[in-house]
Amino acid sequence: IGDHLFPESVIRLRQNTQRAFICGRDKVTGRDFSHRRDWIEKHLFVLTEVFCIDIAGYAILSNHYHLVLHVDQDGANKLSDMDVIERWHKLYKGPEIIRSYLVKPKIMVPIPGLVFDHAACFVSV
Repeated sequence: IGDHLFPESVIRLRQNTQRAFICGRDKVTGRDFSHRRDWIEKHLFVLTEVFCIDIAGYAILSNHYHLVLHVDQDGANKLSDMDVIERWHKLYKGPEIIRSYLVKPKIMVPIPGLVFDHAACFVSV
């Protein structure tokens, strides 16, 4: 991938440190974990809907995976606090008060300050 396509691309590697399989057949136990490959792939693309990233390439091996990501910094900077909260809550349950605000924002008038403080925590991570 040339620099002209993804100048901020980052290669990430997640290696399993124990003798455990992410997917494929474990030669020692004979157990087959191939079903996990589809699950991992599906969840990788869910992350592109939540975070401002594009997946330029990936490889899922038996005990680790490789990702080539492009971080859409301009897109991330354009997100409102409410966009950040809604995206974050696609992956994580979050506090009850924030979930309530997402369902009925007009009813919970004194809460927005707390909600947007919550969003600031996600942005700074």
